[in-house]
Amino acid sequence: MSVTEISSGRSTLAIWGDSVVGQALVLLLRSSGYEVKVLPALPLGRPLSLKGSSLLLLTPTPQLSVKERQAFLDSLRNTAETVTIPVLELRVLAEETQVEESATRDDSWHYVPWPCRIEKLEQWIKALISCHYGELEAKDLEALRAWNSEHYQQSLAALFAKFC
Repeated sequence: MSVTEISSGRSTLAIWGDSVVGQALVLLLRSSGYEVKVLPALPLGRPLSLKGSSLLLLTPTPQLSVKERQAFLDSLRNTAETVTIPVLELRVLAEETQVEESATRDDSWHYVPWPCRIEKLEQWIKALISCHYGELEAKDLEALRAWNSEHYQQSLAALFAKFC
């Protein structure tokens, strides 16, 4: 499956999390040519239907406590469907440091600081799908991760300078 096939609607991006953020992302990503479906965020105990999805996009969930979200994400990591597709988790800067300590390293699980520009999010989506389906070399994905890490550090520094 190629990125062209994905962006032409032959495959689907699945979005789970906050309904407002999810609906906004649906509109933005559809305008870029993606087929997108929103998965119901609650109840947490019900398995997600990811059939036909090429990527799972997780949005922030302010309605859940950090503990509830982490428990859900841990159970999601052990689901057979999420092992077969890449997962892109949008993380609020304030939550990033709390969650990072308990998160396990997984090559199919990726993180992007939230909020971010839609162009950067689209870049991540294309890179992850391309890499997952063998059209992008791992070194290119690592370059994107390095940029993301540097950008995150700059964002944190700006926040500290503003509020401290």
